[in-house]
Amino acid sequence: MASDWHVTELQNEAANVFQLFLPEDPTFLSQSSFWQYAVHKGDQALQEVCLRYLAWNCEPLILSPAWTSLPFDLVRTLLSRSDLVLRNETVVFQGVEKWAAARGNTTIPENLLKLIRFPMIPVEDLYKLDVAQYSTSKLQGFQFNALPFSMLVSDLTEHQNIYESRIYFGRPWSFLFSSQEVRTYKQSDKYILQGQNINSLTSDFLTPVHNSAFFAFQNMRWIARVFIKTEDCTRESVTCSSLPAVGLKIQEKQNNLPSDLEERIRYRNKLIVRCEGRYVFHVGEFIDADSDSLLFLPSSAEEIYPCHSNLFSYQVVVRPHYSTD
Repeated sequence: MASDWHVTELQNEAANVFQLFLPEDPTFLSQSSFWQYAVHKGDQALQEVCLRYLAWNCEPLILSPAWTSLPFDLVRTLLSRSDLVLRNETVVFQGVEKWAAARGNTTIPENLLKLIRFPMIPVEDLYKLDVAQYSTSKLQGFQFNALPFSMLVSDLTEHQNIYESRIYFGRPWSFLFSSQEVRTYKQSDKYILQGQNINSLTSDFLTPVHNSAFFAFQNMRWIARVFIKTEDCTRESVTCSSLPAVGLKIQEKQNNLPSDLEERIRYRNKLIVRCEGRYVFHVGEFIDADSDSLLFLPSSAEEIYPCHSNLFSYQVVVRPHYSTD
């Protein structure tokens, strides 16, 4: 009714009500229905509320029974986004293959195939793909993994989206502070890391300098921190304007890259916040991989989707990319 009568204030309130209910259905049937309703009514704000939730919870969506019944337009729209949260691009490929098979197709339709980011598929998974069906896409993926930046510049510039990482949390590209670990730390001031008790939610981890196999043996070390209490900020001598806050920065570069190439590799790192480890309700972006700047979580009033229990897990995700600037 609000859409039919163009009552903007009531439309916005309806979107607010819908986003409260989005996390309540683990089958994803309601979320798909909400999106279709929003499209029917031409409600762009509600469409984005639904799409963002589906993108942030894309892997559970792909694994759900609702996935194969999603309409084509919804699948296509999701594949065009870079904020899909999942282990890796192989999950996308396998999901679209399953969606197509449910419609009697032996291969993925071309207009969906071109939206799969084959250069982002791990090289060992690329090797297993059927050569006859996806030879061109497979070649594009292997070229990205085998060639240096100087030979890829034109393709990177012309087909920028295909070479952009989504939010891949598969190993080794992320580190997770689970909701159980966070809760234990709140209660005891102890965080168990590799069998050792430490007095802060802090850990370091290794990743390659880039997700191309060309750099598979050139690593860098990151340090991730979660600040829950004022004492955490005081101990690290940082200013926390609000809590909780999360930090992620480069701790050590273990590579001998030429300086001109090193300048071409940059990072758009992300933070995934899950409610009770069940669904993603917030995604943030770190500003600078080299600085101590913190990422502050929104207040409950500012959250797009609710987490009534306030039991959060925090997963930092390293997202390298080539810069063509």
